[in-house]
Amino acid sequence: MRASVRGAPIWLVTVALFALAGAAGAVDPPASGMEAPRRVALVIGNGEYGDLGALPNPPNDAADVAKALEALRFEVISVVDGDIDRLHAALRKFGRSAVNAQIALFYYAGHGIALNGENYLIPVGANIEIEPDLPL
Repeated sequence: MRASVRGAPIWLVTVALFALAGAAGAVDPPASGMEAPRRVALVIGNGEYGDLGALPNPPNDAADVAKALEALRFEVISVVDGDIDRLHAALRKFGRSAVNAQIALFYYAGHGIALNGENYLIPVGANIEIEPDLPL
């Protein structure tokens, strides 16, 4: 089985990131005396879900996306196999960083669930038995 993000091969997603960043002026350095736009990204790849089963692709996909974004001069906050505490800490850090950024990007690979029109990210180690247990 090939790595994919919502049906798109990961190489296509990576190419799309480069194209998007190029269109936003991220590939070329700024003209002399001009400040480069500040770019921040939160990249999460959760795969070690214990009893829910392991997902081999998300940590690898997240590492590839983080590497591509770093090459585009993004400040990357990266979390692999994050439990609820690590995800909350990363989200807080990303939120603070995004305030003064010109570009803020969020990438998530891992289990998620939709319930009553709301989408939730599932952290590693989550014990979800009833609706209020949905953490993110």
